[in-house]
Amino acid sequence: MLLAGCRQDRDGDGFVGRDDCDDRDADVYPGAPERCNDLDDDCDGDVDEVHDLVPVYLDEDGDGVGAGEALRTCPAPAGYEPMAGDCDDTDPDVFPGAPEVCDGVDQDCDGELDEDPEPPLYADDDADGFGDPAKPADCAAFAVADASDCNDADDEVFPGAPERCNGLDDDCDGLTTGEEDADEDGALACADCADDDPSRSEIALEQCNGVDDDCDDVVDGPEVWWAPEAAVRLRVGVEVAAGSTSPLVLPFDGRAALDAAGRVTPFDPGTLRAAWQDCDQLVELPVAWTEDESWALGGTAPDVFELGTVVVLFDTDGDLDTVEPWPGDGEVGLYLEVPGGGSWSGGLSVGPSSVDSGVVQLVLDPDAGGLAELRDGGGVRWSQAQARVGNGIRTPDGALAGAAHIGEVAFDDEGPVTAAHRASVSMSNGDGGIDASWGYRTFAGRSEVWVKPRFTTTQTTTLSGVKERTETVRPWQVMVPGLGELTTLGGFENVRVDAPVPVAWSWVVAPAFLTHVGTDERRDEAWSSANDVSDCCGGSTGSVGSGAELVDSPILRVDLDGVGALPVAWPLAPEVPATF
Repeated sequence: MLLAGCRQDRDGDGFVGRDDCDDRDADVYPGAPERCNDLDDDCDGDVDEVHDLVPVYLDEDGDGVGAGEALRTCPAPAGYEPMAGDCDDTDPDVFPGAPEVCDGVDQDCDGELDEDPEPPLYADDDADGFGDPAKPADCAAFAVADASDCNDADDEVFPGAPERCNGLDDDCDGLTTGEEDADEDGALACADCADDDPSRSEIALEQCNGVDDDCDDVVDGPEVWWAPEAAVRLRVGVEVAAGSTSPLVLPFDGRAALDAAGRVTPFDPGTLRAAWQDCDQLVELPVAWTEDESWALGGTAPDVFELGTVVVLFDTDGDLDTVEPWPGDGEVGLYLEVPGGGSWSGGLSVGPSSVDSGVVQLVLDPDAGGLAELRDGGGVRWSQAQARVGNGIRTPDGALAGAAHIGEVAFDDEGPVTAAHRASVSMSNGDGGIDASWGYRTFAGRSEVWVKPRFTTTQTTTLSGVKERTETVRPWQVMVPGLGELTTLGGFENVRVDAPVPVAWSWVVAPAFLTHVGTDERRDEAWSSANDVSDCCGGSTGSVGSGAELVDSPILRVDLDGVGALPVAWPLAPEVPATF
C-alpha cells in the first residue's frame, strides 16, 4: 500500500512523478541521451532533436570503435558507431581495449607497445617450447604462452617429454617410473637388466665371466675390463703386422685421464697397468711410463710431470726376456690407480754408455761423438761410429761428422721395460757449426733400437750439396759389415757398396714415423718435414742462419732381426674412451 504523498519509481531510473515523463521506460528521464526513436527521451518536450543526440563516429575498419569528427544526425548513417578513440581505424585488431600481442603495434591504443600480451607469456630459458609459470615475460625473447614446464633449466624436461631412467619427472606429470633400486647396486630398475643381482647393471663393468655384466646384451664383449677395481681405463686401438714384436709407444697425459674420470688425486705412474683386451687371451702386459714424452711425439718434452710416454710390450709371461709377437689387431687397456702396480724385473742391463736388451747390445762411444754400435752374439752388426763421413753435415770446408769429435753420453731414462740414452756433440769448422744429438731407445727382449737425431746450427752455416739430396745432411748413417755381399738392404735407399767402408744412410720424417726410402718425391717430403732449410739454397751450396733446425727429432727404427731400417708402426693415438 502506498503512503499518501509518496510516489513509486516504477522503471527504476531514479525519477518519479512529474519529473519522469514516462515512468515505464528506464531510458526516458530528464537529461537522458536523445535517441532516434520518435520519443522524448530527455523529457524536454521535443522529439529526436539533433543537438541532444548521442554523437557517432565513422568506423572504417568495422571493429565497433570509430574515429574522427563527431556526427549528430537522425537517423545515424551506416558505418558510424557511438564509441570513439580508435588509434588506427584501418586495422580491425586495433582499438581501445583490444588484446595486446607481441608485434610492435599498440593494439589497445594506450600509447604503449606490447605490454601485457594476451595470452600472457612466460620465460622459456631452456628453449624447449614450455615456459616457467613463475617467470612472466611479456614480449621478451624466448617467451611462450604455455607455462607448464616443471624444470625450465633442462630442455629434456617438459610436458609430454619421454620419461628417462634418471630419477627425474621428465614429462612433468608429477610421477617417476621405474626409479626403485631393489638390489641397491646404485642402478635404477628401469636401467637394470637384473634388479635382483647387485653385480649386474648398466653401471657395472663387463668382466670375462660369461655374464652380461653391463646390461648391453653383449656377453664378454669389447667393453670387458681386466681390472674392475681401477678408477680409469683408456682403450687403445692397436694395428699390427703379422708376427710383429714391436713395442706400443704412445703419448700419455695422466692428468687428463684422471680429470676425465673426475679424479682429483695426483697422477702416479706406479699405478699404471696394461692388459690385452681379449677374453680369449686376457693378460697383463709389461708397461712403463717415462716423463720424456718426446719419444712418442717427436719433439721436446715439456716440463710437465703428468705428460709423458707409455711403452707396452706384448710379453704374456712377464719375464721380459722372450720375444712374443702381438696376436694381431686388437685393443690394449691402460688402467690407472690399480692398487699394487705391476712390477717387472730382468730384461734390460743398463750401464752409463751401454744397454743390453737380451737380444741386442747398444754401445755408445763418447770418443766418437757418442755414436752407437749395435751388436749381437755374432759381433758388430751396425756401426755409426765407424761411418765417419756421415751422421752430420757437409760444408765446403769439409764434413762435420759426429764420429770425429768428442761427445757426451747421458741417460734419458732407464727401467726394466725400456731405457733411453742420449749422445750430444758440438761441431764446427770455417763454414759453420752445429749442435747434434742422437737419442737411442731400447726395449726388453726386443731386437730393435729407435734412433732420434736432432741437428741445430750454432752459427751461419754453408751447406755443400744439392739441398734435395741426403748427401748434404745425413741424420743417421751406419757402416754395415758384409754389405758388399748384399744386393739389397731393406729400409735404405742410399747404399754405397763400392766405398772403402760399405755404408748406408736414411732420412726419416717426423711425426709420421716414416723411414725415407724410394722416390725423389719422398726425399723432398722428408726434407721439408724434418728441417728448416727446404727453400734456403740454390745450386750446390747455400747458407742458413744460426738456430736453424737442420733435423728436428724424426724417429728411425732399426731392427737387427730384420734386414735394415724399418718404418715405425707406432705410436697409435688412443681412442676416446667410451668408459672410465
